[in-house]
Amino acid sequence: MNPLAHNRNTPTRFFPEASPLARLTAPTYQGLLSAVAKYDVSFIFNTSKFDETRQGVRNCYSELHGPGAELVMPLSAVYITDPRRNSVYLPAEYHKRGSDGQEKIYPGIDLTAIGYLQSAGFLGKDSPIYVSDLVSLKQDLVRRNRQVYNIDDYGTGFDDVTANRQDQFVRCNSKEHVHTLTKYAPEQVILNVFEVTKEQYDAYSGRGEKVLYVKTCNTENASAGVWRVENQREFEALVEKIRTNTKAHNLSPLIVLQPEILGVNKSFQVFISLEQGADIQVVALTNQIIGPDKVSYAGNINLPITKERLEIIGPAIIDLVDGIKRHDPNTFGFVMCDYFELPDGRVTLFDPGLRPTGNTPSAMAKLWFEQYQPGREVTLTNFVYFSHPTGAGTTYDQVVKKLGSLADPEQILKTSFGVLPWGHNHIAGNSLFMFLTPTAEEVPAFREQVFSKLS
Repeated sequence: MNPLAHNRNTPTRFFPEASPLARLTAPTYQGLLSAVAKYDVSFIFNTSKFDETRQGVRNCYSELHGPGAELVMPLSAVYITDPRRNSVYLPAEYHKRGSDGQEKIYPGIDLTAIGYLQSAGFLGKDSPIYVSDLVSLKQDLVRRNRQVYNIDDYGTGFDDVTANRQDQFVRCNSKEHVHTLTKYAPEQVILNVFEVTKEQYDAYSGRGEKVLYVKTCNTENASAGVWRVENQREFEALVEKIRTNTKAHNLSPLIVLQPEILGVNKSFQVFISLEQGADIQVVALTNQIIGPDKVSYAGNINLPITKERLEIIGPAIIDLVDGIKRHDPNTFGFVMCDYFELPDGRVTLFDPGLRPTGNTPSAMAKLWFEQYQPGREVTLTNFVYFSHPTGAGTTYDQVVKKLGSLADPEQILKTSFGVLPWGHNHIAGNSLFMFLTPTAEEVPAFREQVFSKLS
């Protein structure tokens, strides 16, 4: 299949030209692919395996979630690549001798998953470029005179080969800067962790009556830098922990104290181009799923993008995008933001990011479906985790064989039911799937059908 066969590239407008929200448009699959095609793409993320200077700052996902976990997210970059015009960087296997003299093997991405995505038409035959670290990634970019659109900041040493500069990554991805980007920022205070006092905790927690969220620099800690604190004892223990880690790794000493916001936890995702004042393409509106710890991200429920929903969040979207562009007019790509919709209808933006998200691949897969089947609705459910009974070493071609027609793109387009890989970890033998179903109500039954086939 060739995703470029249908060239629907005219964005849908939600509002008339005279409306203050007229810049908000619906994207097209081909339009987004064409925009990103000027760059190569890397979703190699949050891993000290690829940059030893981040050891202790950005823990490798395999250290957090088990062997091979760092191989999952890079695969999802495939969904924003144009099969004919840009390449995607993927983890290669490599061997390294440690200080103890023992050679350690770092596994590469499952090549059968890449083969599946190539045969499905999402990835060109010559598109993958396999790298073992960020040094080799940059060397390849320089050799080929290319720039990379990357999900994660790669440091100031990459400024000449990346779509977005490091200082803009830090500004747009860290909670301590949100108030410089938008007037819809939350109530919060920014403090030096080495100067925090008990009186400050009392002041911002209402003497323990309010739950506080404590946040550290996102570009250094990612999702591991947010904590929920319910009392003075927890606060003091956390401050001491942050101080120790900050000293050990020479991190930013700034922390954010944010009183808990009571509202519906949502998010939006938009795409901005390089043209000043250009349309803002609304890629996704979602309800956020938060884990049992009330901090960690557990997925999204994608909502229909409607005029009514945009009337609520649209002014804040435009304000944030314009705030980002004020700092750097050359900012490009996906912008996400978590926000709360309050009972009185107001919104508070609290976690912006100059990056694609875990929900970007499913949003792109939905647009892919709509490119081929205009007028037909489909629901995309991402982060459907499955641990394969065959265990370690399970490759994605084995998964496809069991799924049969449910993994066949042609059949998916005909039936509106199907399974696509968000990521696959053949080292541990588990997958993160995207489910396509006509409606959200059909997801539970379809899940049972898929799991029955795989089991």
